[in-house]
Amino acid sequence: MKTLLALFTILISTHSQALISKDSLSEPLTIEALDSFIKKNKINTIEKYLKKIPIELKKRYILVHSSQSAQGSNFQEPRVIMYSKNAQFMHSYSGGPHHRGGDKIELFLFNEKNEFEAHELIFEKDQYKLNKNPRLCVGCHGDPLTPNIGTYNYWDLTYGSNNNHLTARVKDPQEIPNTKEYDELQKFFKTYKTHPRYQYLPNLEERFGLDREIM
Repeated sequence: MKTLLALFTILISTHSQALISKDSLSEPLTIEALDSFIKKNKINTIEKYLKKIPIELKKRYILVHSSQSAQGSNFQEPRVIMYSKNAQFMHSYSGGPHHRGGDKIELFLFNEKNEFEAHELIFEKDQYKLNKNPRLCVGCHGDPLTPNIGTYNYWDLTYGSNNNHLTARVKDPQEIPNTKEYDELQKFFKTYKTHPRYQYLPNLEERFGLDREIM
């Protein structure tokens, strides 16, 4: 989360210096490029989308275990928010169609006009549709659109919410141990590799394991 918040601070200057490519999934990414990529790879489900997208677009992510967004979650089926290197492109999904908003990918990107735009990617009957700035997104993110992020260095409702720490016990008596997050994540480590969506999360245990501190 610390990295994500820092990336937002350099987003505008980084984006303004880059050239826009409609034929590549490298940054800065356009919705036209994503649309073309989906067509060329014959992607017709969320699972295929997660499998096919380049590693660069899914190796940075946050796990939201108690989502208050349009995509539901719980500790064992968190909402995943993935973001690109400079956070110009973000996409998210939940653990399955049984969750609120579990039938869609939510997309958030910074366009060539230096504005945020939202899209929802929905797969139905081997086809897909991209809806720009759906009413639900605008209702949550406002007009003009802005990302909803917490105040550094605490982002409630996510794994590693306390300054990126995920500890069972702590050395500093003034620090509150997050045993609930820690215990639930150990359970998640045992199941994600066979989950139809989470199996495509790269380096999950390394990403979160380094933040554990056991005494």
